Amino acid sequence: MLRAFTLQRSFERLACNAYCRQLMTQLVDKTLILPCNKQYIGNRRLLSTFSNDAFKIRKQYCTEANSVLRTDESNAPDLLAQQLKRSESVIAVLALVEQHVSVMNDSHILNALELITKYKGSMKKEILHKDENFQLLCKHIRKKARFFVPEELLQVFKCCSVLGLSSNTKTLQALLYLMRHAINDLEIEKLIFFGFLLRKQESNRIVDALKVALPLVIGFQVEAKAYTYSLGQLTDIMGLFGDFASSAPQKVVRTTVDALHNRVQTSSLYLQQAARLLASLSKLGIYDKVLLDIATNLLSKEGEKLKENDLISIVRCCYILGYYNPELCDMLCTEYVKRQLDFSRTYSFLQILVSNHHFSRSLTDYVAHLLTTDPKILENPNFSIVVIAQFFAISDTTSDKWDSAINSILTADGQIRSLSTKPPWLSLVFAKTLAVLARFPQDVFDQVLKPESLDFLLSQCKKEKQEDNLVDLYLLDQAVSTECMDYSGAHLSPANRIKAQALLRESGMDYALQHAMQKAFGDQQYVKTGVYTHLGHHIDHLIAVNKFNQPVTTALAVSDKDGTKVTYVEDLVIPYECRTIAVVVYKEDDYCRNVTRLRGESAMRLRHLKALGYSPVAINLKQWLGFPDSEKLPYLIREIKKARSIEDK
Repeated sequence: MLRAFTLQRSFERLACNAYCRQLMTQLVDKTLILPCNKQYIGNRRLLSTFSNDAFKIRKQYCTEANSVLRTDESNAPDLLAQQLKRSESVIAVLALVEQHVSVMNDSHILNALELITKYKGSMKKEILHKDENFQLLCKHIRKKARFFVPEELLQVFKCCSVLGLSSNTKTLQALLYLMRHAINDLEIEKLIFFGFLLRKQESNRIVDALKVALPLVIGFQVEAKAYTYSLGQLTDIMGLFGDFASSAPQKVVRTTVDALHNRVQTSSLYLQQAARLLASLSKLGIYDKVLLDIATNLLSKEGEKLKENDLISIVRCCYILGYYNPELCDMLCTEYVKRQLDFSRTYSFLQILVSNHHFSRSLTDYVAHLLTTDPKILENPNFSIVVIAQFFAISDTTSDKWDSAINSILTADGQIRSLSTKPPWLSLVFAKTLAVLARFPQDVFDQVLKPESLDFLLSQCKKEKQEDNLVDLYLLDQAVSTECMDYSGAHLSPANRIKAQALLRESGMDYALQHAMQKAFGDQQYVKTGVYTHLGHHIDHLIAVNKFNQPVTTALAVSDKDGTKVTYVEDLVIPYECRTIAVVVYKEDDYCRNVTRLRGESAMRLRHLKALGYSPVAINLKQWLGFPDSEKLPYLIREIKKARSIEDK
């Protein structure tokens, strides 16, 4: 059989013996007909050993045919290509494969695969894979694959992947093996696309090896060209590094992030690029506030264009990174309600809102509706009733709908009983959250405050220095003692109460209003600063006013009662018929992060003081500091008078 070879520079690269040099002198019009002798076969074997250059040699220097192609016949029509082009079904393409598979070249193979991919909906994947003609095509692909250039190899791999061929089949194994050599010759866009296809493949030795090698190959290109890439290319590179995070070179990742910082100053992200960047940062565990803000600000503005899965992915990424953007959360709340997502998709978002104290009335109404409509949701162990209760306790707001949902939580007996098998602090958090919601079920509080549980929690606080748990116990004990007077269970000892008070004082009580209060109402005889009730409720400033709203002096009847140098309100001598005003100063952390509403736990303090007979006044420290000096004193006086007038009504 005769074979025709078109030679340009091939012999310069392959002329390794005298026979090749002799053939170069016989070159006429760049076309040479060689007999199939032993020397030719030897040279062909030599050619096949050049694995790194095999693709270029085959494409640039060799043209193979069943008969000699003369120069004047090079533009002859390709009848098989035309027939493939006219095919409009998978069956028609496979019929052509059956007839002409022996003469199909790389172009025919690509065309056939692309057409099968285009019309794949007309035949089930399982039926296609078992079709004899499709198997014949796959066999032919394995035979010709080593002659494909890298771009053709990638296209064939793409089509086979879309058609659902497993990475464990012989065809994909052969393609993946050849791609191992080809990735060094691909441009960055092709490498990223190959990575997109590769991450969907089933794990095996060659796939796992490529997942390790691909980020390294890309890393070599990025190190040299990172600052020349466009914003889209950089986000795609970050996406690939995120997909193969375990093998991504950290130095190159950092270089890519730096290049992104430069590029975002002159270019704008598209919506899908922003979503992909956010996902890649979460997978790589990179908390870069500049990039996160840029990505989430865009997502916040165009959230209605996102798909449902994109919304859920954004929630997951923010949760992993511990990142919070109020505008993004507002957008997500709106979209979750508008799209009526079920509770299974909403639950993970509730965790973010709880951890960031983000309040949304519309979403709370929607969740309350879901729980009251289908109380069985609360029986699902995948949904923690602790998180659900915390969600309703984010702010001090309430409604009849929410009360119904909270009552449904209290009837989830299975989940409540299961808390006893979990770490004790979880029962503590649940009980404290119910106290914030002004709910005091005896069985829940007994589970936490019974002597053996209380002793265990206190020992854990001491052993592991879990001071937050001690403060939670203190607040829970406070709530029970204040609002549930008929509770007959155990309580914190006075020593533990004093210790918890000390911890709270250490957290920072600077009394920024002290000077202004004394200037407005008098010195220390009229204004008591940093006082406590015997139950441990802290009051920033306390004044007593008569029926004419004038401050009166208060004297301390007992001094240093327990050695703590703490002033207790009950030890003050307050004139008869005087109203005690308890001024509580709230810092920024006491409010929801997106609206100026007190968090549920912070508002509980006001509720307790009111239950004890005081007239509480809440002062927003940040708001007060923002007033001009000329307005600060009038504001304090006005708020205190307002509290007295409300009590009188």
